[in-house]
Amino acid sequence: MVLGLGYLSPLAGVLLFSLVSGLALWIVLNFAPLSCAARLAVWASLAALTSVGGSQNGALLGSFIIGRLFVAETSPFLGGLILGLATVKPQLGLLVPFYWLAAERWRAAFGAAVAAGALIFLSLLLFPLSLWRDFLTDVLRYMAHLGEVLTGKTSDTPRAMIASSLSMARRLGAGAEGANIVQIFSSSLAIIGAIWLGRCQALPVRARLGGLLILGPLSAPYIWCYDMISASCGAVLLLVEFKPPSLLPSLFLGLAWIAPGVALYDAMFGIRSFMPLWLVAGFCTWFAAWHKQQTFNNKRFQPPGLHVKGKK
Repeated sequence: MVLGLGYLSPLAGVLLFSLVSGLALWIVLNFAPLSCAARLAVWASLAALTSVGGSQNGALLGSFIIGRLFVAETSPFLGGLILGLATVKPQLGLLVPFYWLAAERWRAAFGAAVAAGALIFLSLLLFPLSLWRDFLTDVLRYMAHLGEVLTGKTSDTPRAMIASSLSMARRLGAGAEGANIVQIFSSSLAIIGAIWLGRCQALPVRARLGGLLILGPLSAPYIWCYDMISASCGAVLLLVEFKPPSLLPSLFLGLAWIAPGVALYDAMFGIRSFMPLWLVAGFCTWFAAWHKQQTFNNKRFQPPGLHVKGKK
């Protein structure tokens, strides 16, 4: 795809890539059980606008991330194949294997493994084997170094664009070791949440997928604000699932929807950005509100036989 765009002028190639990315995201959103207004809220989210406007790959890969989950509900193997395409940027979908295995979606997991294996095989056909060796020994090491440099800068501008818990901890003054501990805790929390969502059949499917998308950015140490489109979709899914909307979940999920687009400007004015915290607070307050409503409904509609006559 990149080679094909390279035959065009730089401006035409960039514009075409942005157009295709935005179109792919809109097409995929039609698989989600959302109203047109809710789809527009995802498609025009600040994370999506940042990605498309900056010609980043977040919208294109976000379409793979979002599409695979909803397609996998009806066509597990096809959904897994779509997930396999997203392995070109694996940090965006780290939680999905845990979710699928916990939910016993074996066909989806197998489809993802087939697609990822096919991409690796294709790369071995097209490029020399030394490319993989260089990637494992040089590129990964360089990217880890680059991540440490960006999150460790005294200027907030570069690291404000990184939406991970590690970056947030560095911005709050933590050292490299302390920030890594925070990230390990964040990743562990996200994995536990994904497994729980996979096993929790009480939650509606739309809510489970929304929760999974919201928790996704918490699992990766280096995820940029334009990669937050999936989290924006998760916020919208949770908001439309809970009726009537509650104040605290709406506030925190709204902040999660806004934060990717204003992170850079926050840094320019010296304002701290707490993107990971909005994700955690949004999901937790949403679940608390949902559970409270369900408890009320359960008490109101208890099946016969649970009460002893004459006693409460």
